[in-house]
Amino acid sequence: MPKIVEEDILQNLLNYLTEKGYPQDCLLMNYKLGKYRADLVITNPETHVPLQVFSYLMKKNTESMKLGKQQLKAFIKEASQNNPDVIGYLLFSSSEPPFFEVVDPETNKPLHASAFDYNNLVQKGKSASENMLTANKSKAVGNLRLGSTILIISSVVVLLLDIFNIVELTGYRLYIILLIAVLVMLPYFETIKFANFELRQKKQKNKSE
Repeated sequence: MPKIVEEDILQNLLNYLTEKGYPQDCLLMNYKLGKYRADLVITNPETHVPLQVFSYLMKKNTESMKLGKQQLKAFIKEASQNNPDVIGYLLFSSSEPPFFEVVDPETNKPLHASAFDYNNLVQKGKSASENMLTANKSKAVGNLRLGSTILIISSVVVLLLDIFNIVELTGYRLYIILLIAVLVMLPYFETIKFANFELRQKKQKNKSE
């Protein structure tokens, strides 16, 4: 019997998933998640958000299950920054068709074919992305309000100090204060224009290495 290697098991799973309707360009092996490399990650091809993460182990026993769960925990911690509903599974080799076994780490039980529904998976990913976007916007608005309040209070204090001749508000100091205000506000705006100056945020592309 030929020796079973990790690439064979992963390829068997990839073949199975493509037969189930998973697009090939969303099945990414050796996917970078923070400082880790996940064996297999299934993403939404439009948003590149991780939907499912797999941790592969050759043999299925108590020790390997423990190790696999530790790996998944690390993978999911990184992936959940983009999708808090990302799902993690353990992948083992099997001597019977389809020659792999996917295990739910929560129940320690093998998954049924019904668990591999890509359309349902993508829909969950979209909902998670929308919820996260809403939460991020709310957080950004809260931070912007706090930053604006601090700037207003600071400006009033500096103005009062100038009025009472405690601190002289020179043109140079005024420009420094203005620059600080712009830098505080920049993370919340794509572009800030002032006089003949314009500051733009550098857009980052979402990609895996």
